[in-house]
Amino acid sequence: MPEIKLSFNVPITEAGILNNDFMIQGVAINATTTGNNHKFLAEELRESANSLNGVPLLVDHRNEVSAIKGRVTSGEYDEQNSRINFKAKVIDSDIKQMIKNNLINSVSVGAAVREIEEVDDVLIPRGITFKELSLVAVPADGGATFTTALLEAYNLSKTAHPLPVTSVTAS
Repeated sequence: MPEIKLSFNVPITEAGILNNDFMIQGVAINATTTGNNHKFLAEELRESANSLNGVPLLVDHRNEVSAIKGRVTSGEYDEQNSRINFKAKVIDSDIKQMIKNNLINSVSVGAAVREIEEVDDVLIPRGITFKELSLVAVPADGGATFTTALLEAYNLSKTAHPLPVTSVTAS
């Protein structure tokens, strides 16, 4: 089964020391319709928020042991702002310094989705399960990587061999 990655990155809003741990926090993903008609529904994010708890904090969505730089300690749905907020513990000293120096300031969420639904030319990911949160160097171009990957995932699901679960990366 091919893996589809969606990169739509969100800045880290805060970083600091708490109980001798280096912590970062911010918004993992918002309930919104992107400029390219991809809709992240509040009810889908609300149901999936807890699946962010305890996932690895990676670098660049690399699925390797050496890419683990910490762990997400909290993923919570924010009803007032219709988004998932996160907190994560960073354990890698080089990464800590890069965050302190504002060289790394964005995250991107990796997830699996049960399906991608199309409603009036809008693509809607359904059944989201978060698999990882990644530190990324450069925020994604919403009109390139994000759009292309979601469209590819949708087109693959419409082929003769639809994918029951699509791996995605989005935030």
